[in-house]
Amino acid sequence: MKELIIRADDLGYCEAVNYGIEKTIRYGLVRTVGLMTNTESAEHGVHLLKDYDICMGLHVNICDGYPLSNRQNVRSLLQENGEFKTAGQYRSASEDIVDYEEALIEVTAQYKRYVELTGRRPSYIDIHSVSSDNLEAAVKKIAAKEGMDYLPLRFNEPVCFRGQKLTIHMDSIFPGYDPFESLKTAVSESSDDSISLMICHPGYVDEHLRKTSLLVMQRPAETEMLTSAVTIEWLKNNHVCLITPDQLV
Repeated sequence: MKELIIRADDLGYCEAVNYGIEKTIRYGLVRTVGLMTNTESAEHGVHLLKDYDICMGLHVNICDGYPLSNRQNVRSLLQENGEFKTAGQYRSASEDIVDYEEALIEVTAQYKRYVELTGRRPSYIDIHSVSSDNLEAAVKKIAAKEGMDYLPLRFNEPVCFRGQKLTIHMDSIFPGYDPFESLKTAVSESSDDSISLMICHPGYVDEHLRKTSLLVMQRPAETEMLTSAVTIEWLKNNHVCLITPDQLV
């Protein structure tokens, strides 16, 4: 039997995303969720999922919305209007523009907010959308300090998490994306040596999402796929066992 982790990221991004994620838990295949804590809809998302037995991690976000920490202390992360720099601004920079000490301040604030919202530590911690050595170092520092596991995002090689190799799949960023075909590929590449982790972004669409996210129509498409009887039956017929990061030792 093959094992597969399906993770729904961006809980808290907006209420439309929260409702889509909740549907994929209630009627579908999602048992692992990444929570953004600096967003206006974070509390709404946590409330929606409060009665579900799921694995929830901290999805560190420094590219959408406003910081939780004092803006004067995290200036390297912000635009002039006080909002976080966009993911595009980080990607287009010729060097790492994240200040390590400032990242440490904001990651700490987002971790503390997670504990306030949920009443517990995250099952894991990872980073939303930004590739930065300084940010990664800050996240690793907080993870070590608080006794959490950091789950890195790498596509060109398996990552090590709790002693297990994970192969990460996130095809929604590519043209012509078909969620069901992506799931089939993730299953085919899962093995005893490396379990596949499929990162999804289920949700519905509202104005905030439409104006701010690169992933728009992919979200309802993933919501449909993750709750489809066809998908559920296919996994059953192909002897796929869905697990969460909490089950890795």
